[in-house]
Amino acid sequence: MPEMIDITGQRYGQLIAIRPVEQRDRKWFWSCRCDCGATIVVQGKKLRNGHTRSCGHWRQDGSHRRTHGEADRTSEYGTWKAMLERCRNPNNKVFKDYGGRGITVCERWLQYESFIADMGRKPTPKHSIERKNNDGNYEPSNCKWATRLEQMNNTRRTQRSPR
Repeated sequence: MPEMIDITGQRYGQLIAIRPVEQRDRKWFWSCRCDCGATIVVQGKKLRNGHTRSCGHWRQDGSHRRTHGEADRTSEYGTWKAMLERCRNPNNKVFKDYGGRGITVCERWLQYESFIADMGRKPTPKHSIERKNNDGNYEPSNCKWATRLEQMNNTRRTQRSPR
């Protein structure tokens, strides 16, 4: 029987090995915690050789593909995903107005759970994300939930004269 290689606490991409859970067909399987909070069971060898680096929620380009549970069915999740697309996907039709002009999403908000922890739920279904400073990035200090009317008063085209 092969000896188990202890990888407890070691990081492999987005995964941290927590504990061995079982041995099947002479292979050790480990419970791992992903950076997104999910727990998965992975063959130890696949962790060590780099074959498995996340629970499956990260795309190869580093962008987030999905969350776990009910989150990906909420309006807030749709808002978060659209925000990432506008800023990170050059193929997005409005990328030129966001990522193309240097607007970024803060690193913390690359994970949906952190985004929702900072922003909270929308006050009403009519609210969407607004950057207080239109030239600023998507980050906690520059974003709020706003109605369409509030957002119309805060565009690059809106001219405000000093009083």
